[in-house]
Amino acid sequence: MLRTIYYSIATALLAWCASPLAHAADVTFMQRMGIPVNALPTEVTEEGYELTAEQCRQLLAAAGPLFQAEQSAVNMVCVRPAGPNHTLVVYDQFGDELYRMMLATYDSSGRLCDTMCSYDKWSDEWELNPGTGDGIMRAVSQELSLTSDDRLTVNCAFRQYMKGHYDAPSWIVRWHQSYKIDEKGRFVLTDVAEDERRVEGESEGTPPYDEVVLTHMRVFTLCLVSQHHDSALTAWETFLPQAEQAYGGRKAFENGGIAGVGLAHLYRLNPQRLLQWVGTHHGPNDRLAAYFARCEDFIEGHMVRGEVAKMKDAAARRYVSGIVSDWE
Repeated sequence: MLRTIYYSIATALLAWCASPLAHAADVTFMQRMGIPVNALPTEVTEEGYELTAEQCRQLLAAAGPLFQAEQSAVNMVCVRPAGPNHTLVVYDQFGDELYRMMLATYDSSGRLCDTMCSYDKWSDEWELNPGTGDGIMRAVSQELSLTSDDRLTVNCAFRQYMKGHYDAPSWIVRWHQSYKIDEKGRFVLTDVAEDERRVEGESEGTPPYDEVVLTHMRVFTLCLVSQHHDSALTAWETFLPQAEQAYGGRKAFENGGIAGVGLAHLYRLNPQRLLQWVGTHHGPNDRLAAYFARCEDFIEGHMVRGEVAKMKDAAARRYVSGIVSDWE
């Protein structure tokens, strides 16, 4: 089922790639690497063009270790222009317990400008009551829509259904995240909004969907953010108070540990960006700093202290150092 969900996304992307627009991107730097870019619109399969280890190194090494899982295959499934000066590449990546989509932008010289990826999975499904045989399933999915040269949308859904009936959910919640690609080739998160809550049949009293689990799913999708643009952190500052309310208060959400998973992903995307933000945004209405202070179980202390030592802002460095000094 998950491979089917995933490849429905890839198939939609490949259909788009067949359009003439895909030929407008300056992809000379990829051709020099031996990548048959011109063949991608017509010859690529659902798996796309599988990159060699050397091609992966040239295209993604600058993004850091988060984008280089061991024993994984990386396929190039789409190449398109991203405004007048950049190229957008969509990859999929498979490995042990790993299947996700990655997006990257490059300038005409092949310099990597920005990247986005989910922390381990693009879509997921699970049994609600494992071992009981009742067949009730839940799933979260994300579908990428490339709406124009410099804009894209990720349409997200969280649903419950009977096993084997994914397309006939008993309830479903949909929301979207919209992005634009700016003049520096960075992914700017411009909007996160709910689109639909639908329950099949009449429902009395408490909604059948769990607000706590729904909040978890939003953390899952909000991990798909820019490696370099601060719109990602602004979105998290907005999201966290809403999450606290859904959980029944800040303390309950803190104890849930869900924010720690998401913030650990933000940290690994770009440690210096998150540390600088925490060091300069720690007023009474700033949520990220408070939750980062509880991330000891998700980020290794000796690693983060090494990053803190690199911070150029002395005041921010002192503040963050005080948070992580006792982390193991």
